[in-house]
Amino acid sequence: MTTVSIDKALLDELVDCKLSKIEDQITQSLRKWGYDSADQFLADVVNGILSDADEDAAAVTNLVEEQKILFQLKKSQKGSLKRKKLSEYYDGLLEDEFQALTIAGKNIKEEIRKTRKY
Repeated sequence: MTTVSIDKALLDELVDCKLSKIEDQITQSLRKWGYDSADQFLADVVNGILSDADEDAAAVTNLVEEQKILFQLKKSQKGSLKRKKLSEYYDGLLEDEFQALTIAGKNIKEEIRKTRKY
């Protein structure tokens, strides 16, 4: 298995795009049979109310499962996205390095004030 690095914002955008496509496919299958709810559609297929919808029911089931997996992925990435934004805000510096520079800057400002008084 190959591992590929990807920007988290791009990953989020790709997941959103895939989720949109899945939702469109589910909606298309449901409209074909006159349904608004995947749960009701699948229940009616299982109960034999729709005897000719087995293929569409299998497709909807797979799409719903894929949708759940992508929602979980998106949820797990939210914390990572916040950390990415923090690092971008500090121009790639780690938070500890930024704090160290801030302290050093304060020390420099104090030294400048001392020299100006005399």
